[in-house]
Amino acid sequence: MALLALGAGTGAADGDAGVSLPVIMYHSVCNVSEGRYIVPPALLENDLKYLVKTGYLPVTFSQVRDYVAGRGVLPRKPVMLTFDDGHYNFYDTVAPLLQKYGFSATVSVVKAYAVKEDREEKRSVCYSYMNAAEIGELVKNPRIEVQNHSDKLHTGAGAVKRRGESSARYIQRIKADILSCDAYLREAGATPSVFVLPFGKFSKDTALAVKAAGYQGMMTCEEKSNTLKIGDTQGLFRLKRYNRPGGKGAARYFQEIKVT
Repeated sequence: MALLALGAGTGAADGDAGVSLPVIMYHSVCNVSEGRYIVPPALLENDLKYLVKTGYLPVTFSQVRDYVAGRGVLPRKPVMLTFDDGHYNFYDTVAPLLQKYGFSATVSVVKAYAVKEDREEKRSVCYSYMNAAEIGELVKNPRIEVQNHSDKLHTGAGAVKRRGESSARYIQRIKADILSCDAYLREAGATPSVFVLPFGKFSKDTALAVKAAGYQGMMTCEEKSNTLKIGDTQGLFRLKRYNRPGGKGAARYFQEIKVT
């Protein structure tokens, strides 16, 4: 299939009412039965076919950021695909499918997982994560953005403030964790600009920590579509995403979330 072109878009002149942007969140893409949010490769391919058929065109966070800043355009039916945690099967399985259908995507990496993989000799398509070398290969693809999913915050607590923790100490702690992962990704050649919240958990000061780290957006796990408006940069710090389960066909799932 030929690569998709952005074609006619929505910009400052005709997008004042806002542009609807659904963001779809995937995790591991693998042929195993356990895990509600593990998506088989064939199902992901059906998702891509469905989006192509219904006229959706893929966008990256950089394109969204530029649109909101008033210096870019978006297609009339944009969609963003994100893949959390940096699973090895993104490198092995997902990236070739994206290339086949001309789709762009974001993959968010947990530094602690990637560092562990740097020392591993045996790798599993289903259970391993990408290492620095694989991340370095991905960033050469202009359709793939590698983003920050924290260093060590991918635990049950996520980025939630600890009991008794002051706002200043909290912001310092979250900022330090983001910058630790940021340094690792930049050494691999990535240029991360959006923080993808572990488990979608955050506190009222989280966006302040993300901004303090120099980032331009934050992704949550709130399952709604986004309305992008030119000048609304604050909206980039609460981008909502639909968590894609593995047990529903493409047409049924997308129709349920009104991506039609």
